[in-house]
Amino acid sequence: MTAPVLTWPPAADESQRGLVTVVHRVQIDVPPAAVWRYVADAAHWPAWQPDTLKVEPLPPGPQAAGSVIVQLAAVGAGSEAVRWQVMAAEPGRLWVALGESNRHWQRQVLELQPLGTAATRLTRTLSGCSRSPLARWADRWTLPRAWSRPAQDAVAALKLKLESAHAPPEVAPPPVPRWRAER
Repeated sequence: MTAPVLTWPPAADESQRGLVTVVHRVQIDVPPAAVWRYVADAAHWPAWQPDTLKVEPLPPGPQAAGSVIVQLAAVGAGSEAVRWQVMAAEPGRLWVALGESNRHWQRQVLELQPLGTAATRLTRTLSGCSRSPLARWADRWTLPRAWSRPAQDAVAALKLKLESAHAPPEVAPPPVPRWRAER
């Protein structure tokens, strides 16, 4: 059995080649440019992706197409290094990276859709499969279970983090005039 090839854009027959895909969507009440700057900067991954233990130091800001990211990811009771290569980076709209570890091939796609001027719909798509042909046979059952909850937790943490960082300042109610308060 030959190894599936992950590409961007994805091939139409990926599911027939054993690739598993998990998709999560979330509305974030923050402008698309701010969401993109945060999610496309891998230095922020440990703050919102529960399986990211650390990322090797990178230049500040979003990683552009061609950039290489080395992530230390939690796996069970241990960890493994994942080497990501950014395939596409369209500010405010799309960010795609292909990842490879000793156990898996992966693709992460972050698509941003503006919802007016102050909100964004983020769609995070994870695709991949095991490197081992025997494990690849079981991927359709094991990977969705292993990836769904952490991916769902990641988009929820991202929403919370970005919305709290971009929350409008609290507006205090106007003071009650003294003559009304004394009656």
